[in-house]
Amino acid sequence: MNSLTMEVLAARRLPSPAVCAAIRKSAGVSQERLARELSVHRVSVNRWEHGTRRPQADTRRRYMEILEELRLIVAGPDKS
Repeated sequence: MNSLTMEVLAARRLPSPAVCAAIRKSAGVSQERLARELSVHRVSVNRWEHGTRRPQADTRRRYMEILEELRLIVAGPDKS
């Protein structure tokens, strides 16, 4: 799969802003901590979670990976 195809797939799989925020909050992760992990400003994470902006390209892919990892941790091994 080429990078364009992967980017389009990543955009389609990104949960809604409210779900992204809920995953982060349920894991007990602050916007500031998530922003540091992604090398972005906290305001960026806030905008993504309010739906006024969307993460781009590699940041979106990494954001999705982190959210999925957090979701699995919070859900526990039985609920994945």
